[in-house]
Amino acid sequence: MTEVQREVIALVAKERGLARDNVKLSSRLRRDLGMDGDDAVEFFQEFEERYGVDLSPLYRRWDRHFGPEGYGNPRAFLIAIALLFSPLPLLPFGVSPVWVWGIAIVALLLWRWPLRWWPWRDTTIAVSVQDLVTAAETGKWPLT
Repeated sequence: MTEVQREVIALVAKERGLARDNVKLSSRLRRDLGMDGDDAVEFFQEFEERYGVDLSPLYRRWDRHFGPEGYGNPRAFLIAIALLFSPLPLLPFGVSPVWVWGIAIVALLLWRWPLRWWPWRDTTIAVSVQDLVTAAETGKWPLT
C-alpha cells in the first residue's frame, strides 16, 4: 500500500469515525460508508485543500454522486407520510386512532423488510476510496 493510499484511507476513516481497517480502497463513500449531504461537502472541501485536486468536474455533477442533506431514502419518506395519515380514513367508522396509530408505528418499524423488493433503484454513480486516491495522485477528478 502506498503512502497516498494510507493517507486517504486515514482521512476517510477519520471523517466517518471508523477504524482504518474498516475502510478499503473498494469502499464506496455513499453506499458503504454512508457519506452524503453536508458530510460529503465538508469532506471534499478538506480533500481539495489537502491534495490540491481540481474538483470542479465533481461539483458540476454533484447530484449524480451524492444527495442533499437530510434527503435520505425516498421510499422511507413516502411510507412515513402514508403511515402518518393512515388513521384518517378510519375515523368516520369509529375506529380509535390510538389502535390505528399503534399499528402504523409497528409498520414503520418493520418498513425495511418489504422495501428490499421495491423496484426503486439507487442510480447515483458511486465514488470509491480508490477514486480519491487516483485524484490525489493525479490532481484531477477521475470520474465524469
